[in-house]
Amino acid sequence: MISNESAQNRLAETASLCQSVETNILERIKSAEDIPDGFVPKYMARVIFTAKLGMTRELIEALLETRESNPGMKHAITRPISSGQRVRITQVYANIDDVRAGLARVQESGTPRKWVEFTQTVVRPVDRIRYLKS
Repeated sequence: MISNESAQNRLAETASLCQSVETNILERIKSAEDIPDGFVPKYMARVIFTAKLGMTRELIEALLETRESNPGMKHAITRPISSGQRVRITQVYANIDDVRAGLARVQESGTPRKWVEFTQTVVRPVDRIRYLKS
């Protein structure tokens, strides 16, 4: 949880402008890696998987395997502590064109068969980063 009162106030101020707010406490399986010096992310694409019952560990292993085989920045892999079946990957981008190119690469290469084998549902939100703590 946020222990900094100033940060709590900023979060409350932002939340007051929203229709709804969702907060998740995440277990970090792998942090983002190989991010170039000076890189400023503007967009965040997440893929939120719901694993088939009893297949969460297998899904995580498949995501780790795919992550390590891809060149460039490595996406983060996290899991909400409140869910035994949800796993998500998060990739950051400098601009909307990079987001489009990243999503196109996924479309062209196809979803790894293992991901499909272990997954019940998938949601892919793309968000604009408005504030980034320096």
